[in-house]
Amino acid sequence: MNAAHNKLFNHTIATASIPAREEINEKYKWNLSDIYKNDEEWESDFVRVEEQIAGFKSFEGKLHESADILEKCFSYNDAVGIKIE
Repeated sequence: MNAAHNKLFNHTIATASIPAREEINEKYKWNLSDIYKNDEEWESDFVRVEEQIAGFKSFEGKLHESADILEKCFSYNDAVGIKIE
């Protein structure tokens, strides 16, 4: 990307604004009640995902040791990613 593109791109990002939630049409908002019955269920999953993210530390400095460890890390990432999404 050349300097002119960068300038245009950066200007576009800097001038874009995100509307407040109450300004967004209801049909474009997520209805979390389709996923969670109540706030407690959401909070429980949030805590569980935080713990799972911390679990990535167990792979730190080990990915180069074997293909099996690398595959386990990829699988772990997929499992955590599904919950995050």
